[in-house]
Amino acid sequence: REREILDKFPNHWSSEPHVYSLCDLIEVKEGTFVCKIKELTQHCISHVAKCQVCLGKGFICEICTEGDPIFPFQLESTALCQECRACYHAACFSPTHCPRCIRREIRRESQQMAIEL
Repeated sequence: REREILDKFPNHWSSEPHVYSLCDLIEVKEGTFVCKIKELTQHCISHVAKCQVCLGKGFICEICTEGDPIFPFQLESTALCQECRACYHAACFSPTHCPRCIRREIRRESQQMAIEL
């Protein structure tokens, strides 16, 4: 079913997100492109919310560990660490205290100490 819906849209929208056809640019000028992108986005978000495979690829906020899986495309409610790209609830995250980055730094320091010994 999802494949049928995706087949209604140009293939390059999903395979090459930074590539636009001349037809896409004409639709931007006509004002129809945004509507099509919104339709596709809504379908994809709806699919992710129901699909067990897609839900399994989501993140659990390491800071609060509460709630459903979160995804980087949830721009209003999530934040990404610019260093390691981990995803957290926006309200939980502080860029200077990323748990994943802290773990990596501790691991790096302990490995360095082991090498020096």
